Amino acid sequence: MSRTFSVIAALDQEGGIGKRGALPWHLPADMHHFREVTTHRSSSSNRNAVIMGRHTWDSIPHKFRPLSERINIVITRQHTLAVPDTVVLANSFEGALHLLELSPLDSTAENIFVIGGAQIYTQALNSRQCRT
Repeated sequence: MSRTFSVIAALDQEGGIGKRGALPWHLPADMHHFREVTTHRSSSSNRNAVIMGRHTWDSIPHKFRPLSERINIVITRQHTLAVPDTVVLANSFEGALHLLELSPLDSTAENIFVIGGAQIYTQALNSRQCRT
């Protein structure tokens, strides 16, 4: 069974999602909204999953990594990428979705959000499993 997912992104007026490996702005209300959307779930025993590329992972300030209260999945070809034990590594977008179909993530991941970067967004938006 294929899991569906949502895409969440903040865009500037020209459709840009980043600048020099970071967000091109600092808007606390946007960050609050992102956190609220990606952590809201119907059961406290579940968590939502966020799927991101390695550059997006790198752009998150160290003090906020991994994103709390969420299952963090980082897509990378770097098999030796140093991440906390709670972070799940996948070698492709399809691989990340597949991991969410396996135990224990299949029963604990309530909602799935793709959070970037550009290559991951492109793959997500071209997927039949994408809801929004």
